[in-house]
Order: sequence, then C-alpha cells, then structure tokens
Amino acid sequence: MVRSVIGGLSVLILPLVSILSLSAAQNAPPAAPAEEPVYRQPFTLKFKFLDHEYTDPFDKTPYVAENCVYILANERFGVHVKVENDEVAQLTYEKDPTKGDLDIELTIKKAAMMLTILNRMDRALNMELYMRVTNKPALFELNKVDLVAKRPYMVIWPYPVEEIALKSPTLHPKPVH
Repeated sequence: MVRSVIGGLSVLILPLVSILSLSAAQNAPPAAPAEEPVYRQPFTLKFKFLDHEYTDPFDKTPYVAENCVYILANERFGVHVKVENDEVAQLTYEKDPTKGDLDIELTIKKAAMMLTILNRMDRALNMELYMRVTNKPALFELNKVDLVAKRPYMVIWPYPVEEIALKSPTLHPKPVH
C-alpha cells in the first residue's frame, strides 16, 4: 500500500510542478533583447598609401556584431562594453568615440597604418586581433591585444591595412588589494 501512495503522489506532484514552472516562466520579465547591429551601407573603400590608391567594394557591413568589432581604414568610433557576471556580455557600436568604453581608430600616418585603442574601462581587456591587408580576400589572425585599463594601445604596420577585426573579448581578473 505504501508503494501505491508514493506512486500516486509522484503522479500528482509532477503535473503540479510543471504547472508552477510554466506559471513562473510566464510571469518572469522578458529577457532584454540584444541590440541590433549598426551597419555601414554598401560602399567602396578608397584610400591612398605610399602613392598607391586602393579601392575595395564592401557589402553591408556591421561595425560591431556578435562581440566582434570591425574597423576599416580611416575610421574612428566607440564601443560600449557590457559586463555581466564578470564576463563581457555584449559589445555595441557608439558613433561618438569619446562616449564609448573603447575609442578605436585605424588611420594612415605617413608611410604606416596605425591602430589606436583607448580603453576607458576600470578593467583590462584582452581581444584577438585579425587583419585584412589590401588585395587579400580574408582576415587572418595576427595576435592577442592586451588593452590596459585607462590606457591607450597603439600598433603600427608598414603596409596598407583595409580592415581590422577584434574578437573574443575577455576581462582580466579584478586586481587583488
């Protein structure tokens, strides 16, 4: 008789738990939607480097998408870094570079291409740097970038760079006091 009571209770409890779970899920606040990426409209990238003119057509291209930042020659913009549970949860585009957590610029300086990133955050950030040089179809991984808190990062290349992608953002551990 004990077995039938336990069996009967389990049959009664499971539907009740399912109903309570369904009810709680319906009353939970909706998850915040991820911000839609901001796109560049199709265009032709044109720039001059060491007396050579470079042109390359681009399709509709995001500035930031899926936690990856895409910056093209002669661009500057900001990036907001959303941190949740001590991890980078989301990167989003900011038109005004002075308002972003990161201020990113890819410029031509005389006979060099220069990438400058200012990290305004209180935490250091690591990212993987990918590059696409002129006349090459794909991005290739170059190195890891350590963005020290409240400091600028600069790197210079002696050849024309069309596009940089910064991927896989991770935070440095919080400093121990």
